[in-house]
Amino acid sequence: MKKKFIALCTAASLFSATPAFAASVLDDIDSQKYGWALDSISFMLDKEVIGGYPDGTFKPSNPVTKAEFAHMYRLLFPNVDHSSNEPSYYIDTKKHWAAKDVTTLFNDDVYLYAERVKYINLPKNDYRYDFYFAPDKQMTRVQFLIYLYALTSALHPADEPDTQEVINHIRTYKDVKARTVQRSDFDTEYTLNSPVFFIDEYEGELTYGGDFQDTKALAFYTLTKAGIMDGADGYFRPMDKVTRAEAATILHRLFKTMSVEG
Repeated sequence: MKKKFIALCTAASLFSATPAFAASVLDDIDSQKYGWALDSISFMLDKEVIGGYPDGTFKPSNPVTKAEFAHMYRLLFPNVDHSSNEPSYYIDTKKHWAAKDVTTLFNDDVYLYAERVKYINLPKNDYRYDFYFAPDKQMTRVQFLIYLYALTSALHPADEPDTQEVINHIRTYKDVKARTVQRSDFDTEYTLNSPVFFIDEYEGELTYGGDFQDTKALAFYTLTKAGIMDGADGYFRPMDKVTRAEAATILHRLFKTMSVEG
């Protein structure tokens, strides 16, 4: 019980900061190494969306977990609510410190956000599916991008861009691939969190192949075009873990974009 209480206190401290504490946390950050993120980190500290550790450090290079992402996003965009009044659909978040955040944001499309889906046989030829969110799993950049897009409906284009234009943009990055698949391959389980985009070509028409591939492709196209997430020297680094400094910067960019559009 004591260890659990300490863990909860530590988690709470990461997402709250008094002005004095925020200043000491900023002093901990190497301005030469993380100068690009200082304004965003300061903004997130002031908004009390993210805080420092109990020892007064920020640890900008620490990776962000799915639970931490959920907590930060909900604090920054409190009006986003996808069935917070319902019980969680995820087996592994019901007693987690971020249970409310996960339920609020991710209860509407469990197949998109779940890390694992388990089929359970029940008596009398009945069955159920158990969904696992994996709240403490560290997020990759491609996963962070997809979740941002899926949660932020204001980013969704009124008129979907031409599929070929989206594919051409994806292919400008050296470490992201768009592959053509056969229609018979649609039963293949394509991983949503990989840096590969699956395209179907049928009678000269291009479509996105596989479950959620349209969401994935439009997420990449929209967020990189808007400069909310970007790469360098032609590389996006899709499988790199998102650090706390990066998360603060990306969420700050999204907040500014939504403020302008709103």
